[in-house]
Amino acid sequence: MTAATMTTDFDFDHIRLSDVDDSRQPLDQDVYTLEVNSLAPTTRTINKEGSEFQGKSVPVLQGSFTVVDHDKYASRKVWGDLWMCFKAGTVGAKKIQDATGVLQTDGQSISDWASQFSTLNPPARIQALVEKLGPEAAKPNRINFYTVKPVA
Repeated sequence: MTAATMTTDFDFDHIRLSDVDDSRQPLDQDVYTLEVNSLAPTTRTINKEGSEFQGKSVPVLQGSFTVVDHDKYASRKVWGDLWMCFKAGTVGAKKIQDATGVLQTDGQSISDWASQFSTLNPPARIQALVEKLGPEAAKPNRINFYTVKPVA
């Protein structure tokens, strides 16, 4: 089936932007229990002036998490990226490994290790501080991966 012959059950005609509720605010800064939806391996090019990695493509684990066991914010999504070229990224991944028990086996690439999280049933859980950066920030919340602990 080609793109020209594909049909879809979804169309965009029913969407009315004036009816969208845009009042959702960032999560309050707190320690949350998070389900790890995925740690998707990708690469990004660093454009930051003066960085030792400027112009280089580096490995990143794009993290997607869901808040669970919380009265106000259950089912809310939080995203956080682990830049594996920096100490914070590798420490964060190690803390997730230790907190979840999903271990990187000998000879297993970080990509293969990270890809496991999207297939776990039940999903792996962690506890971590989610910091509030404010509604004007591009990403109003940030997961502090240095604070990751096992779910008690």
